[in-house]
Amino acid sequence: MKWSWALTAILLVAAYASLDEFHQLFVPGRTAAVTDVLLDTAGGAAAQLVAAFFLSRTKAREQQAS
Repeated sequence: MKWSWALTAILLVAAYASLDEFHQLFVPGRTAAVTDVLLDTAGGAAAQLVAAFFLSRTKAREQQAS
């Protein structure tokens, strides 16, 4: 797994979450919160860790089979 791709994905999640919270400043009845950005980013990072775990397990099984 290329860690630069994983980091790029996490940064994109953080950027998108930030833009969404900024947008919510202008929507009546909605509020923007930095904690929402942090939660979204943590979710993106967790997804990358889960993907890395399953990819490493798959790669290890393929190496054992050959």
